[in-house]
Amino acid sequence: MKNKKKLQKILIISIGTLTALDFGYHWLHKKNWNQIHDEKKVQIPQSPFTSSDSTAPLAKKSLETHPSNLHQQEILSNMSQTNSREPASEAAQDAPVPWFHKKKKLQNLFNCLKNFDCPYPQENPQSYHYSATKGIVQEINNINLNYFTKENFIEIKPLLLSLLNNEEGHLQEAALRLAITQAADNEILNSLINGLYLNVNDPDILKSATQYFSKFMENPNIEDSKLGQSPKYLSEQTQILEFFNRTLKDGSQLVSSEAASQVKYILRDHNYGFFKNLVQKLDSESVAAKNLQNCLRKYSLYKSGG
Repeated sequence: MKNKKKLQKILIISIGTLTALDFGYHWLHKKNWNQIHDEKKVQIPQSPFTSSDSTAPLAKKSLETHPSNLHQQEILSNMSQTNSREPASEAAQDAPVPWFHKKKKLQNLFNCLKNFDCPYPQENPQSYHYSATKGIVQEINNINLNYFTKENFIEIKPLLLSLLNNEEGHLQEAALRLAITQAADNEILNSLINGLYLNVNDPDILKSATQYFSKFMENPNIEDSKLGQSPKYLSEQTQILEFFNRTLKDGSQLVSSEAASQVKYILRDHNYGFFKNLVQKLDSESVAAKNLQNCLRKYSLYKSGG
């Protein structure tokens, strides 16, 4: 009987010990798991689109890697910056990114603009167009012109032609930023002039456009004419002068006056007579006539050494 009671007492003590050990094990395991979990939570990198205390799940991989979203995070990040922030230098922006990737990204951005199938904001009818346009302009402005070669130009020339031949002045000016670094190109000129006729109410593009026109303003070679050959750029000069003829006569006051001011970039001996005749056909009291007359006067003084 005594042995039986002694055995029961040992059994009860053993069960109690095992229970305590089991409880201790689970308590320590839970504590360690929570500690590890907390450490992992601290190590999780924050999304650039969430606050530091956000517990929202990470974006799905399918969304991150969708072709139309490859550049979206950068664009949205850029859009969130204030205009007062100074951009990094061209070399710092351009150096880490190979030309192949820049070219591909530009084409993707243009496809977004053309196809209207990227996840840009659409709060109003213009918000998508604005966002897509801004992405293209920013990407072009980040290209380091010191390393933009003739081969680069040829590769993206079809894209530049499309950007020039539209009614959006910001895209035209961005495309001209690249085109103007290269030799005069007839296809670029044609697309630019067509785009200017579409974008008839934007005086801001005229300065960059006229600077590109100046590439075609070499003095025609009279000896070529005597040999029966067309002087260099003769047809292009005719296109350009016709553009100014139409713009100064029929353009709005704002556009025509600005165009007249920019004549200084293309005024040469061989077209001085054309503009001298044109100013006589304008309303003498108009701003355009006064600006053109001022350009002619300054050119005459320059030629006479005054």
